[in-house]
Amino acid sequence: MQKKLLATLLLIIGFSVQIHPAESAVDMNMFLSMQPDASAPRTWLFVPSALITLNLTETVRENLRGEMSLRFNYPGSTPTITVNDLLDKVYVKARFPHFQFTLGKTRLSWGDGVLFNAADVLFPVRTVSIDALSFQQAKSNAWQASSLIPISSFSFIETAALFNQQAPLFPLEQTDFGLRFYSGEHSVKFETGYANRYTAQFRLHIPYIALQGNIGADWYLAASCELPESNAVLNHGKTSLQISGGLYWLLPVPYNGTLSIRIETMVRPWLSWKEQSTAQQYALLLYSEISYSPGNDFSIGLRSVVSPIDLSAMIALHGTWNVLQNFTLMAIGTTAIGEPHDLCSLGYPLMLTFGATWKY
Repeated sequence: MQKKLLATLLLIIGFSVQIHPAESAVDMNMFLSMQPDASAPRTWLFVPSALITLNLTETVRENLRGEMSLRFNYPGSTPTITVNDLLDKVYVKARFPHFQFTLGKTRLSWGDGVLFNAADVLFPVRTVSIDALSFQQAKSNAWQASSLIPISSFSFIETAALFNQQAPLFPLEQTDFGLRFYSGEHSVKFETGYANRYTAQFRLHIPYIALQGNIGADWYLAASCELPESNAVLNHGKTSLQISGGLYWLLPVPYNGTLSIRIETMVRPWLSWKEQSTAQQYALLLYSEISYSPGNDFSIGLRSVVSPIDLSAMIALHGTWNVLQNFTLMAIGTTAIGEPHDLCSLGYPLMLTFGATWKY
C-alpha cells in the first residue's frame, strides 16, 4: 500500500515537473560534537554527524503544488535505511473552488509554541531532550490525507487522517483522525479541535482549545486532555491534562539590530509538584530564549529549559555567522545544572558542537 501510494505521488510530481521545471534546493549540514568521556578522565569524545536534505517544489497555476524532500542523516537512528526514512516529505496539495486537499507525507501545525504546545495533538511531544536546544531540531512528518474547507477569508475547518507508517497496509483501526476549527476574524484568534489517536492499549479522545493574540508581545495559550476509551484507565485523562502558554517579543535595537525574547511554559497540574528521588516528568516546565542580531550576518543567543520543582536546567549558548551567501558557520555550548537524578541532568558537564550549513 505504501509503495503504491508513493508511486502515485511521485508520478504526479514528476508529471508536474515535465510541465514546469521544479524549484530545487539542497541543504547540507555538517556537525562535530565534543563531550568529556565519563569513563576516562581528561578525555574527550568526538562525534561527527551530517544531514543533507534535497528539496524539490513545483507549483502548477497556483492550484496544484507538489513537494518532495529527501533526507540523508549520519549516523542514522536505525542500522537499516528504508524508503520511508529517506523520504522526509512527499506530498501533493490541490486547491479546488470550495476546498483544499493534501495527500502524502508532511506535517500539520496546530496551535502555537516553539517547544511547548498543548494544541499539537496529532504530533505530541512528551519529553524534553537536549535536542530541543540544538541546531539539529527535527520535527516528524506522517503519511496523511487532509482537507481544508474555508468558511470566510479568515476562518476554516480542517480534517485529517494520519496513517501508521510502521504498518505496511495502513490498517484503518491504527489510523489517527483529527478535526479543527480556526477563526482569525477578531483580534484574538480562536482555535479548537479534536483528535482520535491510536495506541497499543486503547484509543485516545483528545479535545483541545487554543487562543492567540497581541498585547505589545505576541501571546498564545492552549489546553488539551487525553481521554481513553477504557474505563479502567480514567486516571490517564486526569494526568494527561496540559496547559501551555507563551510570550514573544521582537524588538529593534540601535545600529539596525534586533532582539528577540521568547518565554514558554508547560503546566500538567495533576503531575508531581514535589521533587522525587528519581527523574520524572513534573507539573511545571519553563523554556526561555533570547537572541541578539546586530545585522543580517551574525547572531548570538541563549536558550534554556528549566524544571523549577527539582531546580535543574539545560542551558545552551549559541552563535551563527553568515560568512558568505547561503554559507553559515555555527557553534553551540550546552551544559546542565542539577543533580544526576534530576529531570534536566545530561550525564556530562559540557558539550560543544561546531557546524556549518550550506544551502544552494
